[in-house]
Amino acid sequence: MKPNASLKHSMRNVPRIRWFFLCLALLSCFIQSAIADNRTVSIKKTLDTLLSSKQHPLLQQTDFSGQMKDLLQLYRPNFRQLIWIGEGHSEKNLNDAIDILNNAASDGLNPRNYDAEQLKQSLQQLKVLPQNDYQQMASYDLAISISLLRFLHDLHSGQIDPHSFNYPLPFGSTLPFNVVALLKTHLDHLTVNELPQIVAPKTKQYQLLKEALASYRQQIDSEQHYKLSFPKSIKPGEMDIQIPALRRRLHEMGELTAQQAEVSGVLELVYDDVSAAAIIRLQQQQGLQADGVIGRQTLVLLNQTINEKIALIELAMERMRWLPELPVGPQIFVNIPAFQLWAFNSPDDQNAINMKVVVGKAEENQTPVLWQEMKYLEFMPYWNIPRSIMDKEIVPKMQAGRNYLSTQEIELVERISNEDSEEADNIIEDLRYGRIRARQLPGKKKPPGESQIHFP
Repeated sequence: MKPNASLKHSMRNVPRIRWFFLCLALLSCFIQSAIADNRTVSIKKTLDTLLSSKQHPLLQQTDFSGQMKDLLQLYRPNFRQLIWIGEGHSEKNLNDAIDILNNAASDGLNPRNYDAEQLKQSLQQLKVLPQNDYQQMASYDLAISISLLRFLHDLHSGQIDPHSFNYPLPFGSTLPFNVVALLKTHLDHLTVNELPQIVAPKTKQYQLLKEALASYRQQIDSEQHYKLSFPKSIKPGEMDIQIPALRRRLHEMGELTAQQAEVSGVLELVYDDVSAAAIIRLQQQQGLQADGVIGRQTLVLLNQTINEKIALIELAMERMRWLPELPVGPQIFVNIPAFQLWAFNSPDDQNAINMKVVVGKAEENQTPVLWQEMKYLEFMPYWNIPRSIMDKEIVPKMQAGRNYLSTQEIELVERISNEDSEEADNIIEDLRYGRIRARQLPGKKKPPGESQIHFP
């Protein structure tokens, strides 16, 4: 009978045991819920505080008001949930974001502007913090987002607004891109590492600049720079003690082979034809007069350090980011500082037309920077002489010699006067008051040349 009594006693305790485990499960759920609520509240509070202040103490450039609109779109739909770190987030996305910022220099941008090193160090510190330090987690998560948004904007549109330099409206007006939607898509697909390639300029010239930048950066450590200095311009066939150093420099620049750079004997100090041909190639590339003479401008080119070349490439890449989206079809580009024009049938045209152009040099006569659709082309045009040139250049020469207009094939048109007198003083008076205007007859050697492009 006793075993049966013991069994009955145990059966009576079954409901109590079940109730105990049920309470334990409910308590566990309650604790987990409380922890989750605490996590959510702490993260939301930290993000709200930082977003309201528009200042982030972890970043060198603390003010992130320029990224506020994107940040609100990024965090609000998730009820202030983290994007990069914590449970449910891929470590690959976070590592890719850090790598992108560290590699900003490959696109001519400075990683320090995006706190790449600071964020990398902070990530290591974050890994040893308690798992419930939600404030630090939220602060770091927001810092990553701010830096990546800054980088993507600079890579797509440029670091500087070209309108502050009086560039016309098309420049700096690249097609807007929804950076938030783009970022969310690549976060979901674990392809954050593809973002730089997507937002960077797509032109072939930009890619070539990027390749050249990488090449020069590899040469920095090996550079042993020495300055060439010639007492006067050196012409082909002349002698100078620095000619061997000139050949070494041309070899370093890839314009001479090692064998061509090694000249000995009586020709060692002679500026030979092979070296002159290399100089001509350099002059052509830079838009200088390609005559092989080593003058002041060519010497500056030869003495450029690798760091100076890198700075110029970085500046060129920044300007490329200001360009509007390239149109489909034939295109004409004028490089004003290089006095060069290139004409392409398409962006992939391998046989571009190249020619020299005349541009303004003096500060008061600068060539305007523009980006427009060409409306029509005029062949063998007249040159309608601008009023400023008439007053400053033509009229004084007319006063010095009565035959100046005929010798320059300049004719006067649209005379508005009741007088028939052709006295020079009267003509000059009419020119000054705009009653007549002057134009030069067409010709190959005249300022407009054989053709003139019109942008109404």
